[in-house]
Amino acid sequence: MTKARRLTEAGIHYAVKFLDDVRNKPGAPLQVPENLLFDATFSRPMPNAPRVEHTQFVTRRDAAEYLAWLYPVVGEDRIDDWAFWSWMGMYHFRDVIFNRERLARFATSASGKGQTEQETIILEPGKRSYYRHYLRSAWLINRRYGEQCAILLDQDIMALPLIARLTLNSIRAFNSVGVVPLVMELYTSEKTQKTGLTSGGGNIYRLFHVLDQLECTYDVYGMSTEALIKILPPEFDRWKPQSVMA
Repeated sequence: MTKARRLTEAGIHYAVKFLDDVRNKPGAPLQVPENLLFDATFSRPMPNAPRVEHTQFVTRRDAAEYLAWLYPVVGEDRIDDWAFWSWMGMYHFRDVIFNRERLARFATSASGKGQTEQETIILEPGKRSYYRHYLRSAWLINRRYGEQCAILLDQDIMALPLIARLTLNSIRAFNSVGVVPLVMELYTSEKTQKTGLTSGGGNIYRLFHVLDQLECTYDVYGMSTEALIKILPPEFDRWKPQSVMA
């Protein structure tokens, strides 16, 4: 085991170069350089640093359970600590990208997206895509919702399907009392995503639009899931569980 650290700005630049090589140069080594992780030029110690160790992550749940196990605990003060999550992303890079198939997915998913995919591993100050980070997103979902979002925890850590993207990308929705559980209630069933959730009346895009409209009258982001279901217009009835409609 070793103590976690925080990447410096020089470390971020080094990490970006490493990830670019991994994606674009066949045969580039996948082993993250030790000096990137531990040299004082590229990373620095941190107070109350959790002790980390290598373990393979396939799903978000794998990562979430590992992160919950760390000691000292990763607290709320680390939510936007780009330097910490960047170091963690690089330290655990091989724990996520551990075979050729996953490497191919990592390289392909960056195609035509500029620097977007690197944000699944490292974060840069001021960027808006923190929600994409493999480890941070798993930690956030588990810490805030746990088994209420089991469908998101049980997905491949490299996947970012629509429900995960919409809930993680909206800070107001994610930090609300009932919106994320509402999304789970309407658009998932028995830990699977319902079909057709992007089309027709009451689709998932409409939900976020309607919630913004309802905010003019209600404290939407402070309401419980049960209260939100009651104020949704009839177009959402087809998505509501039978127990709610009875």
